[in-house]
Amino acid sequence: PTPHHTTHHTTHLTTHITHTHPPHNTHTPMDTLFEELCSRARGVLDDPAGWRVWKSGQGFVQQKKAVPGDPLAYAAGAGEYAHPIEHCVRVIVEKMKDNVHVWDSTLQRVDLVHSFSPQDVVYHYLIHPGFGISNRDMVYYEGWRTRDNGVVENVSASFPEFEAKIPVPKGYVRMKIDLHYKRFTPLAADRTKYETLQHMDFGGVMPQLFVFPGVIGGLRKEFFGFGSLLDKGQGQLEQSSAER
Repeated sequence: PTPHHTTHHTTHLTTHITHTHPPHNTHTPMDTLFEELCSRARGVLDDPAGWRVWKSGQGFVQQKKAVPGDPLAYAAGAGEYAHPIEHCVRVIVEKMKDNVHVWDSTLQRVDLVHSFSPQDVVYHYLIHPGFGISNRDMVYYEGWRTRDNGVVENVSASFPEFEAKIPVPKGYVRMKIDLHYKRFTPLAADRTKYETLQHMDFGGVMPQLFVFPGVIGGLRKEFFGFGSLLDKGQGQLEQSSAER
């Protein structure tokens, strides 16, 4: 889809998930994009063939899958939160972009580029890896949906249309997100299963030491970063209830 205009500004970002399901006649091109990306992500994540455990501990399992002919390995992670999915959605979805720095110490800034809807947006993300490595940026679509069975899915991927509109900043190398997928599944006893998949190209020249370990390590930081937000959010809810 081609938007009529593009806004580009730096801001504190809040992405609100839509819990209602629109009529079938309101299906949009962004729905199609979202479904295509999620289908592809599920096809990799849910196929047990080829996955190898990279690291496991503290309730989080990290895995690696190498695909013949693809120089970039897939990274995946899975764990559980001792919080109901409603709390996970409320805290993680609404607060994630305001708190990225909690788990991504390389973050410089995140710019909101365009909003197709409250649940379909485009971001420009800039990082400073350090260690003498060139800065990176990426321009990507991100979408959220709640399924009829209560599962919540989030997916991101580089968006060529907007990449063409946003020049690579001087001194930066553009990264490509093939897939970054998150799935939240409600479990019994008010728990939530969290699964994530990432497949990306850092672009340019980067020491192998930083490539896959950096990707899969980022998934771990993200999982525990989300957990800290959930615990903090739960504490605030409990304090608010006690005051009432």
